[in-house]
Amino acid sequence: MASNSKNNSVIEKIKKEKTLYFCIENNFYREYLVKNCDEENIPYINLELIDLPGTISSNPNAIVLLQSETQEQKIIDLSAKLKLLFGADIKSILLSTDYRIATEVEFKFDDFIHFPAEFDQIITSITKVLSASKKILIIDDSKLIHKHLLPPLLENGYEVFQAFDGLEGFEKAKSVLPDLIILDVEMPKMNGFEVCQEIRRSELTQDIYVMMSSTLTSAADQSMGFESGVDEYVTKPLDIDELLDRLKKVLFSSPAGRENLILLSQDESITQTNAKSLRKQGFTVKTCQTIRETIHLLNSFNAVLVLSEIDPIDGTVPDLIKHLKFDEPDKKIELIIITDRDSPSDSKMVMNSGASAVISKPFTNDGLLATVEKTLAERNLRIENLQIQKYLSKASRRIAVEKSILLDHSSQTFAQNKKATIFFSDIVDFTNRCERYSAEEIVSQINGLFDFITGVIVDHDGDIDKFIGDACMAFWLDDDQDVSVVNAVRAVLAMKENIERFNNTLSDLAHDPIHMRVGLNTGDVILCDIGASSNRVDLTIIGDAVNVASRMETAAKLYGLDHLISEGTVSRTDDYFEYRLIDRVIVKGKNEPVNCYQLLSEKGHSSSAKQALQETYDLALQAYFSGDFNAAVNGFEKSSEFEDSGIYANINPSQVFLNRCYRLIEEKPKQWNGIWELLEK
Repeated sequence: MASNSKNNSVIEKIKKEKTLYFCIENNFYREYLVKNCDEENIPYINLELIDLPGTISSNPNAIVLLQSETQEQKIIDLSAKLKLLFGADIKSILLSTDYRIATEVEFKFDDFIHFPAEFDQIITSITKVLSASKKILIIDDSKLIHKHLLPPLLENGYEVFQAFDGLEGFEKAKSVLPDLIILDVEMPKMNGFEVCQEIRRSELTQDIYVMMSSTLTSAADQSMGFESGVDEYVTKPLDIDELLDRLKKVLFSSPAGRENLILLSQDESITQTNAKSLRKQGFTVKTCQTIRETIHLLNSFNAVLVLSEIDPIDGTVPDLIKHLKFDEPDKKIELIIITDRDSPSDSKMVMNSGASAVISKPFTNDGLLATVEKTLAERNLRIENLQIQKYLSKASRRIAVEKSILLDHSSQTFAQNKKATIFFSDIVDFTNRCERYSAEEIVSQINGLFDFITGVIVDHDGDIDKFIGDACMAFWLDDDQDVSVVNAVRAVLAMKENIERFNNTLSDLAHDPIHMRVGLNTGDVILCDIGASSNRVDLTIIGDAVNVASRMETAAKLYGLDHLISEGTVSRTDDYFEYRLIDRVIVKGKNEPVNCYQLLSEKGHSSSAKQALQETYDLALQAYFSGDFNAAVNGFEKSSEFEDSGIYANINPSQVFLNRCYRLIEEKPKQWNGIWELLEK
């Protein structure tokens, strides 16, 4: 495609203002578009027709190229629906071999191109769509008014549509979807007040700016105009220069787009008044009359706030509250109740029902706007806090608040002695894995695993401390009982039981699953801030117990296990879980031996195979500890039959001890205490 300044300008416009979507059924043509877009560095999203509604709902400011030989009617219906939901934000271009369809879908698409089209034609069409003039609809039964207005409007670049009675005007408003309507009052079939009321009732037209023009100048007439939903009331005769100036201000200086809101009310006149007030502040507002209609609209309209004039105390709103708070919690949709109740006790009842705010009638437009602004500001603050929580541990947030660390500029160090259960995890064979995948794939895999791990930890009331490469550290601060320690062990059990399910979610890893090792220990720690006090500190835990947890994770590899748990944790939780003692070891950096265990199951839930493994392994281990290595060999040979295959090929605790016993039989150690020294950190 030969580039030119015009093409370059539209490409820059796409990059800055729009998302370009391809929904092209013909594979060869789709590849043709992709190739040209790549060459011209035009950003695009290539997707199937079925995926378009869900994708575009999160980003409706888009240009969509649509082509299908088998689903053309479905495309037409979909485009009409998108226009209904998102209005002018959606620019759709239809590619079809059928010229007749262009007239049938005139107002459902922004442009029509005969299929197949050269890429230059596509760019030309996009240019046309993006630079389309504002549409103005004149509804007036006076031909003189049309003759008076038409030439200057056309000369100023407006696309002008005409209607000569109220009924024709309303029908044309629905089909044309103009940016502005100039509306007469006294007309046949439907007067201007009736037309405006119908425009505001229709979901398709309710957001159109309506300028009512009339020879009726009384305050009562103007009041009736505003009550019917007009945005502006001007008197005839119309001054062309003043009108053109006003049109520029209305059409090109409108408030910046803001959040999407839904108004739920059975009183249409009140709804339209409130909707009009909010639209003037730049909000996009949709109206509903029933709970069911509102819930249905929320599935397609990305609203952040619902204003309901249906009182929850009357028992008619629970379904909506349930939908907002429980069915769609991730969307964080706020609810404001507009009510006749004005007592403090009634307001409290409404708030307790799940509302974010209450507005008591009567109220002013300023009062409505202030409540909406306050509610949205509080929502945004909560979202910001949730984002902060991704980067600060639960303990960090608590201590920061309690000790005012975030506001205290002194150099005083924070440190507390605590008991905690410490968790360390690491990815098995991570170095070799990095050689098999690209950087992007590795990072995606790590983050996927971390999502899984942290989800389990948070669900079990743990606290994420930090990520170190492919490793994760977390902890549970002690409570007065053993609840925190039990939760920590249950988190490890949940990870063991669900790691296969996690791998199944990664279709590309079906034959190369991710495995991890875990170490767990309970002991004394120091909760403190570590770092450069003048710049940045991390609230973390340090101490010998932390090092032991790390050594447990490392030692698990030696025995071919996916985890090891220290005696410090087991002694606090053996009433709740089944364990088997794996070994007595001296870890790197310590002089005293540590008993390390494998977690088998919840108490009383161990399978017959695991019970047999535990019994035979324990007998063999006793022989090993006593120095009877021949008896130990016989025992470990039996227990090896019950060992799980594990995550390491041909490595399991029984096999490790068999090899160790064979060596000890040859070496015949003179002094033997049954303790093995681990050299790895």
